[in-house]
This record gives sequence, structure tokens and C-alpha cells, in this order.
Amino acid sequence: MDDPISQWMTVYARTALLFDSSPERLGFAINKILHSRTQLGNDLPEVRIYGAAEPITPLRVERGDIDPFLLEEVHGWVDIIKIDIDSFDCAVLQALLQKVDAFVIVLEAQPLVPPPYKFARTFQETDPMEQGLIGCSLSYQIRMLHPTYHLLLYTEHDTVFVHSSLLAYLEE
Repeated sequence: MDDPISQWMTVYARTALLFDSSPERLGFAINKILHSRTQLGNDLPEVRIYGAAEPITPLRVERGDIDPFLLEEVHGWVDIIKIDIDSFDCAVLQALLQKVDAFVIVLEAQPLVPPPYKFARTFQETDPMEQGLIGCSLSYQIRMLHPTYHLLLYTEHDTVFVHSSLLAYLEE
């Protein structure tokens, strides 16, 4: 299945924060977006993508490791935040949302924890990530993001949430 943000990012988005545990997947996603935009012509606005495949933690976000991009490029808002880091995805998102708002959020969902159960791997600096589940469940994501964000799409592996300010446009 295609990445759920590909079309949105290609045509509509101008700024994105993309975090992935795999440099190959991240590079493929960015190249696909840039190639698709080239195919559509020069009428599209410039896109700014901050992609990180190095280990990102809530602590790194809180310390300000990505602040230069946030302060200089996005001024508090991004079109898309996508997190697929195969660890404590929801904890990283919570830290990011203290610094920036997003119109669209894409998260990996933990499919082994079905609704209504809530699960999130919490961040511990000493966690070797060798055992246990990773990420966070659909129910946890909904509880964490409501009422500011609403679930738009759920696949077995990904969730897409939209900011409540976009709901009127989506309901038309």
C-alpha cells in the first residue's frame, strides 16, 4: 500500500516533519514526494521537508535538537507530521505538539492492541528496545489527540489525523 501522505504531500503540503527509523524508507518517501512534484510542474509552492532517520526521542525534542527548523522554517505550524520510529512514537508526538501544531498527523498504529484497549510504549532512556510492543494503539492515539485532532483514516498499520480546523473542508 502507498504511504497515506504521498498525495497530500505531493500536491498540497508545504512543510513536513518526517521521522522514520529506517533511513532507506525515509529517503524513498522524500524522493517520491520530490519526484511526484517535479512531474506535476513548476506551479506548486516550494516544499520544505525536515526528515530525520536518526534516533529521535521525546528528550531530544524537549532539549530543542530540531528547534532550528521549527523556529526558522515553520513558525509554529507544519502541514504534516509523520512518525514511524518503531519505538515510543506517541511520546515523541506529544513532545513535538508542545512546540508545533500540524494540520495532518500520520502515525504508525500498533495492530496487536485492538480497540478499546489503550497502549503506548513509554520513553525510558535506559530502555534497550529488545522486548515488548512498540508504538501506540489506535485507541491511545484517539484519546491523546482528541478534541484537537480527528481520525480521518485507519489502516492496519497507519493512522491519519486531521486538525479540527480542517473538518469543515472535509465534510463538504
